[in-house]
Amino acid sequence: MSDLLTGILSNVTPSLVQGVVGESEIGVTKAIDGMVPTMLAAMIGKSANSGAMNHLFTLLTDPKSGALLDNLGNSISNGFFKRAAGNNDLVGGFLKRLFGDRSSNVISSFSSLSGLKTRSAGPVMNIAAQLVMGHLSRSMTSNGFEVGSFIGLLNEERSS
Repeated sequence: MSDLLTGILSNVTPSLVQGVVGESEIGVTKAIDGMVPTMLAAMIGKSANSGAMNHLFTLLTDPKSGALLDNLGNSISNGFFKRAAGNNDLVGGFLKRLFGDRSSNVISSFSSLSGLKTRSAGPVMNIAAQLVMGHLSRSMTSNGFEVGSFIGLLNEERSS
């Protein structure tokens, strides 16, 4: 995941991590640095399930997914993360596909590991999801990926 992970995390900017009220930049960065590979690992874990991968592929190739990186800076307003109304179902559907009913456990774990307040860890997870979705969407679209090549990309990075 090093190339994929590096590409996604290259979108993390100081203004992005400063946007979470009451949290340190270090804590937010630490949470994102852990959440992104966790999301990628969850996708790799589902790579043998064609139904799950088809659904993820559909979510990631939605034109709105590619725009998530463009809209990320606008999502943080007055120090609070706000998902654009049109992105709620998209980001929520992505996280639901990855973690199912365990999302609150994942949020709680990252809150503990990063030192974020529990109320902040959920919005930071949404930021991480937008980073993953936006980067993957752009990569898949620009490279003309099909479901099989998407699975191949994930599996190529499995060992890292």
